[in-house]
Amino acid sequence: MYSQFKFIKTSTAGNRTGFIIGRKAYQDKKKIMQIILNKVNLEAEQYVFLWEENGNCMMNMAGEKLSGGAVLASPVILGNYLGRTKVIAVGNKLRSEITEKDKNKIYVRTKMPISMIRTWPKRMKAACLGNIDGFRVNLEGISYFVTKENAPKRKSLRLFRKLDKEMGTEKVPCLGIVEVNESNKSKPTVWVKDVRTITEEQGCTTGTISAQLSFPTKSSWWQQPSGESIRAQIENNIEIEASVEKLSNGNVYLNDL
Repeated sequence: MYSQFKFIKTSTAGNRTGFIIGRKAYQDKKKIMQIILNKVNLEAEQYVFLWEENGNCMMNMAGEKLSGGAVLASPVILGNYLGRTKVIAVGNKLRSEITEKDKNKIYVRTKMPISMIRTWPKRMKAACLGNIDGFRVNLEGISYFVTKENAPKRKSLRLFRKLDKEMGTEKVPCLGIVEVNESNKSKPTVWVKDVRTITEEQGCTTGTISAQLSFPTKSSWWQQPSGESIRAQIENNIEIEASVEKLSNGNVYLNDL
């Protein structure tokens, strides 16, 4: 017997996010993710469970990490598929709003509380990466090592486990490495521990926040590997902005639940 779930894929500055709609899907999250990652290629970099509850939009990442890209994409999903307007509340914490539209893209802005920065950048040398210099940044649900130097073998699980121990982030759900350069370009790689994936992100909002914290720029805009850009302005709160595109929507049929 098949279970049917609505699936919507978006792109936030190149970051492909797969939304699986409905509370029932969230309740079966671990089983669904095992099937999707091992048997079904939905071609997304990250997955999100999204549903409505008591008038609020509830969102939960498959890997339990904070994702500004998913938060930015949420009002596009809700406004077009679940009948809500441009402003939503995500988990009673975050609000996103559509700022403008053109023929192909929707631009979205959201503000996050400054408390989502768990610890501010601390300088360190990563011995497992060849003793390169950088900063450790801890955000809600994810930590990063941010560096201006080349980090070798960024998709190596063995390397990430060593870095995890070196940074003391074993209890944090996700760990990332962000390489940046003087041209405001960032190259993020993220290890989601629970679902055992290491992804070279095409666009990453938390990586952009960490880059701006570690190597602040006046413009606050950082070019992503996709060629798109994300803005992360950090003052009394964290304001992020990026373009969001709807890529596809349909249904996922799973028979192993």
